[in-house]
Amino acid sequence: MRRIAALILACALAFPMVSCAQKTENVPTWQEQYDLGLRYLEEGNYEEAILAFTAAIEIDPKRAEAYVGLADGYVGLDDKDQARQVLEEAIHLLGELPLLTDKLESLMPRDAMADGSNADKEAAGDKGTDTAAGDLQLSDFRYSYEDGGKIAEWNEGAIGGIKLDFTVNGPTGVADVLIWSWSAGGFTESEISASISGAVGIWKEELAALTPQNLPFSQAGYGFPVWEDDRGTTVDVLLIGLDENIDAVAYAIVTVDIP
Repeated sequence: MRRIAALILACALAFPMVSCAQKTENVPTWQEQYDLGLRYLEEGNYEEAILAFTAAIEIDPKRAEAYVGLADGYVGLDDKDQARQVLEEAIHLLGELPLLTDKLESLMPRDAMADGSNADKEAAGDKGTDTAAGDLQLSDFRYSYEDGGKIAEWNEGAIGGIKLDFTVNGPTGVADVLIWSWSAGGFTESEISASISGAVGIWKEELAALTPQNLPFSQAGYGFPVWEDDRGTTVDVLLIGLDENIDAVAYAIVTVDIP
């Protein structure tokens, strides 16, 4: 945290007018600063994104997604060295959280990643489905389409549902794996971070504490609805691994072909 604090101070000194402007009676919340940072990233306004994520870290230095956003801001300025430093210090502070380690790995030179480049694909199963991101360790991944059924009944206008079956092999601490979202356009790093943060916030309000699981364990029957317009498309599905306290400990993105 010492070096992160120095980084925050450096940003504050570099943009004194903005830092001072934040010290108003209506003090922004962590979520407001984080959302502002995401908006600036989408607009390509990377310096302002860095300021917003830095402010979010000042408010709550234990939220990993803000460090990922800050790193994305430096990547946007073509400063990958600074981005890696942000993530390394965040890992030192918060531990090896998937959001941080995955982002750091994506910023490593290609020769440093060569040995593990196929590990995720091999864990995805034999249905032509790849684990595109994350370190939620899955095997025996299968999916099937059900015409009608309960998933469709629970979602107005749906004509069927995709059911997922897989084995969870790690990491240690995963007690359950839930589906949060699926998209034909894939997910950016920022969208993954925001989705996980939003999902966990909702699940903590709706779910009781989970029962710890002995690895490996099988998971079957979870799925998502299919509407008529979805037929014949390919979607990426975001799976989030939760620990017994309903905190995200890993994620994976799997690809599903909808018949």
